[in-house]
Order: sequence, then structure tokens, then C-alpha cells
Amino acid sequence: MKRKLGFSALILAGAVALGACSSGGDDAAEPATSAQSEATYSTSEAAPALGKGDSFDVPCSGDDDTTCMTVKINDIVDDAHCASTESKKGKFVAVEISASMPEGADDGFTSPFRSMPWRASTADNKINNARAEVSCDDGSYLNLMDEFPGYSADGTAFLDVSKDTNMLHFKATNEVSYKIKVESGGEAEPSSQEPTNEASSKNDPAQERAGEAAQPAPQPKSGTDSGGQQQVNPNNQGGDAPQNAGDAPVVGITQAPGVENPHPLDKTVASCGDPSNQQPGTTYFTDGTTGWTQQCASQMAQ
Repeated sequence: MKRKLGFSALILAGAVALGACSSGGDDAAEPATSAQSEATYSTSEAAPALGKGDSFDVPCSGDDDTTCMTVKINDIVDDAHCASTESKKGKFVAVEISASMPEGADDGFTSPFRSMPWRASTADNKINNARAEVSCDDGSYLNLMDEFPGYSADGTAFLDVSKDTNMLHFKATNEVSYKIKVESGGEAEPSSQEPTNEASSKNDPAQERAGEAAQPAPQPKSGTDSGGQQQVNPNNQGGDAPQNAGDAPVVGITQAPGVENPHPLDKTVASCGDPSNQQPGTTYFTDGTTGWTQQCASQMAQ
């Protein structure tokens, strides 16, 4: 049975109970407000866990009951395969998601997928942060990290979790979070299957040239400080990380173009984007964030 869990419904019981306990005097008003804030978060966590086919609302702000995004869970695949990397904690749980925003959504709203909203817990109540591996499934998770009033977007969150994980927790705001139950055997496997050697050689230009002799890295262009940029190996394209020249810094941006100028970043590049379907410079960092770097722009343009 499909369900939709709204944050207004989550706090209704708590709000009614608090109203009944209030004496109506000024002295009782302030404690009731504080207690209601605490009930908002705890009530959402106490609600029944969501599953495949369910949806939930994301409020425009922590103290607002207006919906700025609706998230639908299309599928949950336990022990999923990520073609670009292996799990560091034990397994990947893939959550296939559709998100939509109303046309008149608040201009100040920020997608919760931009932060690190995921946590994972086990049957013995151990809970840890769960990082979404954005390089899996051709980076479809990036679609959810934007704001799109009047439109919808699809993406898959590949979450690196421990083998005994049985529950996911999604933090919509500081006051509202939802639980998603992990069950073995989703109906649909994620599109990012572990490739065979044959498929990999057809789709990855770097692997097509695996047997060729390595070519020397190109020299930096005129006006570029050879000690300040990463050197790019021409054999290292199609989603691979650029080769680092010593301790050369990663130069780029993590915000939208025009908001900030390229500058040295305290980050490590995990891989560059696919030049066949992504903008030159698209970069995936090892901390799970994305951005643009000069190194990947040079590599993807070759």
C-alpha cells in the first residue's frame, strides 16, 4: 500500500497533546513552543518506516508547514552494485528516487540532497552517517541536488553502509526526518551494474587503450605554473581521476559558476565526469561532493 507522509501530519499528535496540557496563560506559552519543536523531530522519527512506493514532503523551512519538495521512493535495492567503486563499509543500498517541486516554491529553499541527509542504522540501534556515492549510476544523484520549481527530477542514491544495515534515515530539515526500511531484494536492479570486461572496454575509452603504451603527460600551457597544476595523462579519460603532479593543489569551484572564482580547493578528486554527456570540468570528490576543476576540464577536453 502506497503512503504519503507529510510533516504536518507528523506533528499533529504532538501539537494536540501540547495544546491540551497548556493552561492558556502567558507563562505556559514559551515552554509549549520549545516542547513542540522537540516533538516535531522525534515524532517524525517515531512514524512508521517508509518503503517502496511511499512518498514524503520536505518543508520550505524548519518552522514552515509549506511543502517545497515531494520525494517518492521508487525502489530500494539492498546490496546493489556500483560500477565505479567498491563499498568501503560493506555494501551499497540503492534508493531510486523521484523528486518534484511546486511551481511557486520558495526562492530561498535549498534541496536537502545538497547536504549529507542520510544516516543508516542496524537492528542493535547503531547509527552512522551514510555517504551517497555520486559517481555511481552516471551521477544521476546530482539531479536531486538542484532546485527545479515546477519540474521533477530522478536520481539514485547509492549509500555506502554496513552489511547489517536495516534502516535508513533521511534528514529533510533540522526538525523533520524520515525512516526508510531496508529489505533484501528490490524488484529492479540499479542501472549501474558491475560491467563485464567486454562492456567496460566498449564504454570506457581508457580501458580500450589499456594495452597501449602510456604516453607522456602534456606540458602545461603557456602562462601556467608547472608546479601549481595537476599534470593530465591523455590515457586517463572517461571518468578516471586526473594524475597528480606531486602535491599540486586541486584548482576549481564547488558552487555555481559566477558565485565564486576558481581557487585551490582542500579536496581530493575521485574521478572526472564523462565527456560524452557531461560538461567539461565536472568533478567528483572523495568526500561525496561535486564541482568543477581545471584539471578535469583539461582532461575531458582532450
